[in-house]
Amino acid sequence: TLEVELAAPTGASSAGAVALSTVAADLVTEINTVTESGLSITYTFSATALAGVIDSDSRTVTFTITNM
Repeated sequence: TLEVELAAPTGASSAGAVALSTVAADLVTEINTVTESGLSITYTFSATALAGVIDSDSRTVTFTITNM
């Protein structure tokens, strides 16, 4: 499982660690005007021993900011 967690700017809410998939997910909500920088993005990979040896691989993750 590969999860991503985005730190939320002041006044916004982070969804916490969210498993990456092919379905869009809201990671940070309630973002207003922001003048912050340096907020973290954390990726966490986990697997059980049953997964066996996992070959090296890469994925592209796209983040989209929308104004709703």
